[in-house]
Amino acid sequence: LHLGCMRGRLPRALGIVECPTTNLVPIGSLARCHSVRSVIEMALRVAILSDIPKLVQMVAEKVGNRASCAVFDPSTLNTPDHPQIVLADPSKLTGVLDALCREDPKGPQHPRTEWVSLTWAGVEKVIPAMQRAVPPPWRLTRFAGFFGPAMAEYVVGTIIARERGLGHYAEAQAKREWEKRGKYRMLQELSIGVLGLGEIGRTIATTCGQMGMRVSGLVRTIPDEASQLPGVTYYTMDELPKLLAASDYVCNVLPSTPATRGLLGGGALARCKPDACLINVGRGDVIAETELVDALQKGLLAGAVLDVFEKEPLPMTSKLWGLPDVVITPHEAALSFPHQVAEAFAENLDRYLADPDSLRFQVDLTSGY
Repeated sequence: LHLGCMRGRLPRALGIVECPTTNLVPIGSLARCHSVRSVIEMALRVAILSDIPKLVQMVAEKVGNRASCAVFDPSTLNTPDHPQIVLADPSKLTGVLDALCREDPKGPQHPRTEWVSLTWAGVEKVIPAMQRAVPPPWRLTRFAGFFGPAMAEYVVGTIIARERGLGHYAEAQAKREWEKRGKYRMLQELSIGVLGLGEIGRTIATTCGQMGMRVSGLVRTIPDEASQLPGVTYYTMDELPKLLAASDYVCNVLPSTPATRGLLGGGALARCKPDACLINVGRGDVIAETELVDALQKGLLAGAVLDVFEKEPLPMTSKLWGLPDVVITPHEAALSFPHQVAEAFAENLDRYLADPDSLRFQVDLTSGY
């Protein structure tokens, strides 16, 4: 049986060493199997390293007989039971990255990890270890395709809560006071600048536009007209000051990369409207905490809604806790729900079995996302 078309996954999974001249294995070794595909499926091992409740069960149900799924066991590394695929939380994965990257000292008779799939969108925790291994030993994909609606709900919800003064009324209720504000702004009166128009940013921009807001978007390069979102004004990175000056709300959705860290620092927020509010659902290192606190205290921003921070959990000593007009949420604007992670993984597994190059949401180690 010729196995060249299978990219070596089947012989490694079965512990078979291919003949260097003919690339053949005895067909008798497959005699008890209904098909070559069934052998691949039975031999393919998925190790799951996650704190997401019921994830192993849900992934196993979605995957079916395409692979065997189990909780990650470090003792299986560099043994015949070494997992070809690892599904993991980035925070859990960092402790085993070096072991996964290490060359198998026993040679090619044992399988290797070929694909690591993350349960979160952020990849900054695993990029450094990946970059230490040259070339990278396996493909890395991130969880995506589900966060957009949740993020859009968070952004629009916090804007409405702020404009309608729900925090003010909560304080008045606690004091049993019937206190009217007598003012609010409608969404159609407001503008929002969305930093980053990837999958999540596009959903936020579209949702805000549908609610009547004027929308601007920050991108690396302006797409052709056919690919642009209707009604969105596009700005490139070097035009950030223009976007800030035009926005009542500035919403950061950018990932953490060398190009985005500190993007809003260095006095950039001085270009904002004095009544502008920063919403950060991207990554906390887009601005140093000290610079953000300084901008809020000096009135460069009227407020902030923060779901991500330079350091997490946010230390109790942080000045952000005590600043007026600052809303803090503990990185929960969009959660990785087990059924969504399982569905996305199963869909990508089909792509992997057909052609590993077709995996969706592969991470570019150079760009950092």
